[in-house]
Amino acid sequence: MPLSDRIRKLAQKFASPHKAHVSGSSRVGSEETECAVQPASKTRMALGEAWSASDPRTVMGERVGANSYKVNTELLDARLATTPIPTNTWWQNLIVECGDQPIVMGPYMVKSLNESVVVCAPTEMHSNTFVASAWHDDWRMDMAGSTRRVVAYDSVSVTVRYEGSSLATVPLVKGAVFATIVLDTQTVVRLSTIHAIIGVDAGDAPGSTIVQLNNGSTWLIWCESNVVLRQCGMSGLESPIPMQGAVRLALVATPSAIPALLSASTAIPIGGDVSINATNDSAEFAIAWK
Repeated sequence: MPLSDRIRKLAQKFASPHKAHVSGSSRVGSEETECAVQPASKTRMALGEAWSASDPRTVMGERVGANSYKVNTELLDARLATTPIPTNTWWQNLIVECGDQPIVMGPYMVKSLNESVVVCAPTEMHSNTFVASAWHDDWRMDMAGSTRRVVAYDSVSVTVRYEGSSLATVPLVKGAVFATIVLDTQTVVRLSTIHAIIGVDAGDAPGSTIVQLNNGSTWLIWCESNVVLRQCGMSGLESPIPMQGAVRLALVATPSAIPALLSASTAIPIGGDVSINATNDSAEFAIAWK
């Protein structure tokens, strides 16, 4: 069974309708190439002085009313739109307001937008008061004419479905070494980056392309259909023919990591079940990957 068929079949089992309704969210990242965390302000108070004399119910009501981070049910599959969904989950930015803010799946940050999927290997920003991740559009995959919805999730993953001119499934799994887009129909792959491409070479395995960018990073891009991508302009890649199946992108830490990445290129995680066993003051947990 093709990988894309397995992903579509297994993804239907992801939904888990047993959590509280979403009531709010804090966004991760921004549309800018930088983000910063402001240090908390300090307030001096006299010993025994009350924080507030207002009715706490009134204060809470005002704060809830001012919260504009509402769930956009149009970004949810119809089955999920009528069921409870997790509160403050790591992928909540996909469904809050316009759903255009990144999520942190580690090691990558991803934006799932109408007509594109954007992948970022974030760089560190830090000072003596904060550490943060800087967002940049390392790779944008064109999904022109398509809109997206969250169709499934579990403890470690969320799955986004694209429909329209392009049909695709995007399993976003915590800790996955590849960012993966599965094309369900014959499609010309078009990737672009904010960086300049300074090198494109065919890898040692069928369907693999090694790409060097002018920011010093190297990426492995693997196509399930054995298509090798070619450079298109200063910052683009394109498949010479339409293809169907998985397109996977991985940041290469060192050249010696490429064989290990290629050995895992056909193993696409789409979710997992987490189990925890606690005894006295210790606990063990395990993940059964799908």
